[in-house]
Amino acid sequence: PQTYSHWQNLYLANEIGSSGYLTGISFQYQGAMASAVTVPNLSIKVSHSNLENLGATFANNLGTGQGAQVTVRPTASFTFPAGAAGSWQKIAFATPFYYNGVDNLIAEFEVQGACTGRVLDACDQARGYQSVVFTYVNDPTGTTLDFLQLTKLHFAGGDHVPFLTSDMVNTAPFNTTGNNKM
Repeated sequence: PQTYSHWQNLYLANEIGSSGYLTGISFQYQGAMASAVTVPNLSIKVSHSNLENLGATFANNLGTGQGAQVTVRPTASFTFPAGAAGSWQKIAFATPFYYNGVDNLIAEFEVQGACTGRVLDACDQARGYQSVVFTYVNDPTGTTLDFLQLTKLHFAGGDHVPFLTSDMVNTAPFNTTGNNKM
């Protein structure tokens, strides 16, 4: 089974179109989830960025915008509940992150340990820029791609309208095997 995953998502400022305190992030289920899936040891960090494409080296993507990377969700288990196709599943942040609305945004996720199943999240493909870098081994570099999970950012005082519109089935990064349609 897959026991490690690390990835960064790049969201462009003109796609977000807002500023304020981010309090969470949601992903949309592509298909119905008949049972819950637990993701062990999930951490999330967020930072501003002036990059328009992610590179393969994780560390080189950070520290390019205003301010430092912030841990918004310390390492802990998270359970995606069973849910209908098209439903949104929120991961709340323990620490809000002030997004300035000018820089691009990088969300960095790390999972240590095997998930109890597969989360089939919907993805937007052919973004036109390298919007994700990921690896399934503990390595400083990963593979870059031009798709993102369908995402909704949550701001204090209101939720952001999702800005990704087309879909593709994806099980990365929340899965047990590393075998994904990408």
